[in-house]
Amino acid sequence: AYEIHIAVKSKASQPEENSMVHEGILARMGRLLAAIASDTIDSAESSNKVAMVKQAIREIDAGADEARQALGKSRAEEFRLKRRREELDAEVAGLTDKIRLAVAENREDLARAGVARQIDLESQGTALERAMDFIELEIDEQTKALQAMLGARREAETRLADLEAMEPPLADHEAQVRELHVDGQDP
Repeated sequence: AYEIHIAVKSKASQPEENSMVHEGILARMGRLLAAIASDTIDSAESSNKVAMVKQAIREIDAGADEARQALGKSRAEEFRLKRRREELDAEVAGLTDKIRLAVAENREDLARAGVARQIDLESQGTALERAMDFIELEIDEQTKALQAMLGARREAETRLADLEAMEPPLADHEAQVRELHVDGQDP
């Protein structure tokens, strides 16, 4: 037996169905709980701005500490590379004198070995220069990042001071509560 299927598509626009109708109850409940949790967190954050700014300062401090450590490692690498460059320069200078002496004494074998070593040292020097250029860029970027973090910390400290100035001191509030008790009123 043969079957023939014909698809018919209407060009008239069909009204969109509400996708929530076809969603499972768990998906809808999950979205509702996420919205409630987000709203609760937002209201807690807005009602306790001082605590949020203090936490932001702690996070900035942690980031700044990491940036300082990375910067220290980069500075140490820069120092190591400069020392190695000085060693190479000294070795090349000593090798140049030895090559001249070998040529003067007709020791072509020693002169060739010296020239080969000199070429090797110069290529190491080129690689060191590239590494030093890279580390200098890295140090510059890390310094800028640290400065940005310290600027953000200063801004957060200013914000914290402003927020704390707007809040009534806890001691004033406690004095008002005591005053109400003395007057015989319930707080």
